[in-house]
Amino acid sequence: MTKQIAVIGLGLFGSAVAKTLAEQGHHVLGIDIDEKASSALMHLLAEVVTVTEVNEAILQSLSITEYDTVVIGITNIESSLMIAQMLRDLNVHHIVCKAKSALHGKILQRIGVDRVIYPERDMGIRVAQSLVAKSIIETIVLTPVQHLVTAPTPDTCIDQPVGTIQWKTPNGITVLAVQRGAEVFAHPGSTFVVRRGDVLVLVGKSEDIATLLT
Repeated sequence: MTKQIAVIGLGLFGSAVAKTLAEQGHHVLGIDIDEKASSALMHLLAEVVTVTEVNEAILQSLSITEYDTVVIGITNIESSLMIAQMLRDLNVHHIVCKAKSALHGKILQRIGVDRVIYPERDMGIRVAQSLVAKSIIETIVLTPVQHLVTAPTPDTCIDQPVGTIQWKTPNGITVLAVQRGAEVFAHPGSTFVVRRGDVLVLVGKSEDIATLLT
């Protein structure tokens, strides 16, 4: 389903988000005060606008409330907070904002931002985890300690039931799904036996996942 998404701030983070969404076929509006940043995406996004500043009048003129999601990718903390408050006052459906720090993120949440993203922190966590457990295919950081990962079944778990795998770690991880070739077994029961070549989708504490996969 095609969505309409606006991205405010077309720096490294914002432009990456905007280009990826456009490549996936979504209608993307890019907004920036830097004409050079805007011009770089002119032929890649559905719409690109260069503004002198981001204020409520400009947002209204761009029909910002008609967009399914608005992403704030601005680095400046004061600006991102002001824009988040304006979007909330305009009753934008869904607001996503990049945060530079935990305090920045807390304030954004208090304003009413629907999702706060910590790109630098999350990338650091992914790199650290990949160095410890090199078999990890992908990591989604749910919280600083709770991660969702996909990884090949480790040798110690081959031909064992899911229940046994979940008991192998101190706090107990959860096997959300098992991919076997083109087939995916969602929420496998405790008696489901995993095989060599299966890919596991796991959720749990980072140290437990590292213990299981190393």
